[in-house]
Amino acid sequence: MLDPEDVPDREWTLHLDALATADGEPVPEHDWPSVPGAAVLLRAQWAYPDELDDPDWTSTDGVSDGDGERAMRMVQVWLCTDPQAAGLRSRYDGTGTTANTSADDEHRVSDRGQSRREVIANNAAWRSTQTVRRAWRARFITRASVPAGAEALICEAVLTGQHTLSRAMGESHPLLRPLLGSDEQAPATTRLAAPTTAKAATVRTLAAVLASWEASTGVHTWRHPTAWDAQVMGAITAWGYQPSDVEQVLTETVDHDTDAA
Repeated sequence: MLDPEDVPDREWTLHLDALATADGEPVPEHDWPSVPGAAVLLRAQWAYPDELDDPDWTSTDGVSDGDGERAMRMVQVWLCTDPQAAGLRSRYDGTGTTANTSADDEHRVSDRGQSRREVIANNAAWRSTQTVRRAWRARFITRASVPAGAEALICEAVLTGQHTLSRAMGESHPLLRPLLGSDEQAPATTRLAAPTTAKAATVRTLAAVLASWEASTGVHTWRHPTAWDAQVMGAITAWGYQPSDVEQVLTETVDHDTDAA
């Protein structure tokens, strides 16, 4: 770790991602620690919650609460304190090979920028659709008839021990109770398990499965959807819910993974 007092002047010219070998090839990132004269500089940088997914950052005070507040992160910057001794030179010295590499770098930077913009946009879209989805579910569970496939989804959740349902059961279904307008003063079992017909009991149990899944979702869901996420989204879509573009990612991603397998 480089002491801040030892940081050379014009240190940005010493960044390993800005250096190349004598042949103009970039130094692979996994080789940086073994480069002669390699050193790490920690630099403070502000970031928003949507940007805090870099494995090289460490949060400090000002950690985000997930609602858009900025957080301080410490970013690792790899340097080579003596490029000449390490046989390295600037990747931007105007030679043909370096020029090509520079063009490649610009494309990579552009791709990363586009990816970051997509993440931020999709995160915002997911938070927005969550409100719509929950409102739809609140109306859906008031139906008198059991939707086709409800029993199969319930069976899947119970017999495979879906962790979303297990967690909700352990917490007395916190997201389900407000939907049912239950009496908070009554015991949980009394508030929730009071349907009067077999159909009502099935719909009530389905509501518990859907609410438990909903409670587990977040912006991570569209980025890393599971087979259960896809199954629930596919089911509610079949029952009349209109998924947004970002919600369709759940079924599209899992379907593609299945096809590839």
